[in-house]
Amino acid sequence: MTYRPLPDLLTVKNSIIDGLGLFATQSIESNIYLGMTHIFNDNFEDNYIRTPLAGFYNHSDNPNILSITTDKLLDIKAGTVLSNDEIKSLQTINANKYKYLITIKYINSGDELCSKYNLYTPTR
Repeated sequence: MTYRPLPDLLTVKNSIIDGLGLFATQSIESNIYLGMTHIFNDNFEDNYIRTPLAGFYNHSDNPNILSITTDKLLDIKAGTVLSNDEIKSLQTINANKYKYLITIKYINSGDELCSKYNLYTPTR
């Protein structure tokens, strides 16, 4: 089995926003779990270990993905559909252990995935 740092739904390409960006390799519905981006560890810069997924999405005022911070370790495969209730239940006040990406709207194949954030603080 070959190691793949990104789920098959995604690839990294040049971005018109900044540097490299995260792009859909196929159309992706809303409420799709894309994977883990960060794991809290106070021995690392900014207190997080970053996964390959974390390094390539850019900021936009019109986001199509949301970064969720939670204390829950998810054991689900990228591409899994989450209900609105499941997404709400993941968001824990003052949570900092794990960060995940979830789509918040339909994304066309070839579109860049973007989140709205302010210095590593996601907003919606």
